[in-house]
Amino acid sequence: MELQWFVGLDWSKSHHQICLVDRERQTRGETVIPHSGAGFQQLAAWLAEKTRHAPSERIGIVLETSVGSVVKSCQTLGYEVYAINPIQLDRFRDRHYPAGAKDDRREALLLVTALCLEPHLVRPVEIEDEDTMQLRLRNRRRNAFGTTRSALITQIRQLLEEYFPSFETMFGDHLASPFAATLWHRIPNPQKAHQTRVSTVVTILKQHRMRRFKASAILEQLRAEPLPIPQYVMTARQQELTMLWEQMHLVNKQIQTLEQQIAEQLDARVNALHDVANPATEEPARPTDEAILASMPGVGKTVLATLFGEAGSVIRNRDYQALRCLTGVAPVTKSSGKYRRVQRRRTANRQLSDSVYHWGRVAMIHDSVCREKYQRLRAKGHTHGRALRSIVDRLLYVACAMLNNGTLYQNPATES
Repeated sequence: MELQWFVGLDWSKSHHQICLVDRERQTRGETVIPHSGAGFQQLAAWLAEKTRHAPSERIGIVLETSVGSVVKSCQTLGYEVYAINPIQLDRFRDRHYPAGAKDDRREALLLVTALCLEPHLVRPVEIEDEDTMQLRLRNRRRNAFGTTRSALITQIRQLLEEYFPSFETMFGDHLASPFAATLWHRIPNPQKAHQTRVSTVVTILKQHRMRRFKASAILEQLRAEPLPIPQYVMTARQQELTMLWEQMHLVNKQIQTLEQQIAEQLDARVNALHDVANPATEEPARPTDEAILASMPGVGKTVLATLFGEAGSVIRNRDYQALRCLTGVAPVTKSSGKYRRVQRRRTANRQLSDSVYHWGRVAMIHDSVCREKYQRLRAKGHTHGRALRSIVDRLLYVACAMLNNGTLYQNPATES
């Protein structure tokens, strides 16, 4: 439905600046609303008065973000919501205010002017279904907890290096595991290592099913000559580590819970069917989009959750070019006269770009076609990251073709 009214909304934490423009680009009103439920009801009443009770679907609201409570509130009120990239708006601002003037009223006017003049460059924000929104939030929270865990590992490593370096040297790659925490609580310092029997360490190894370590080798390493540091320093560091291990246990538990919820949600979506099999025509049931992408090499639960959580609407539209840009695998070409440079795309969805990096890395290991492509690119002098982006670019093209045809992935090498 064609828009008749255009609204620029410059949002902030406490209040929002509003500018209303009609189809002739004439400003019909400006107002400020507080960031609250009453504020958005005030916005709805103000727009109804100014637009003479025009249908809400005829009113488009543009702002600098595509997520958050402001976007959801506007969608709940029935308005068409559009998002503009802050970098785009910055360039648009330079066109109108070369001197760099900037305030809330100007920002709201710039937003609505961009929607009026160049609507094809402003992205509509689609209303997501509850399942997809929940999947994205869970996946982002899991990634946030992963970042927290990495920070805790760094802090634990630094404290161990200060008073118990032999423990860090031996278990530096396993500090996030429950095994390391259990062993440290039993042997928190070099003195305790001399008082611990081999059978005690064997019991801990069996409890956590750790076969890569031998109890005798562990005790030999931990009984090495300790650093000559004061006892009060060692005691203080042990107290700090006790708190950090408690935080690590909680974070690991939360990550495990989220991963289980994500896995259950994805399994339900993968096992569902778009179309029920027709016995009369003997046509098989069409697999879901999730089942199709899950059949591709290198796609696990994390990659699948990120793809559908961050780019669900793009996947539904089978938009290959949009997927390339969102994931960051599409290069950026800068050319002027004799100058030409092709470089990596930096403006991309960080969640997607990190996820497809691991997609390409695992696909290169397990799929012969991807591995051969990787080897050819590396032989030409391309970097590891550049080669993986090319692999993902091909996989995205194949994925869109599979989604259009409703077919699962079949390894060409296996078929031959």
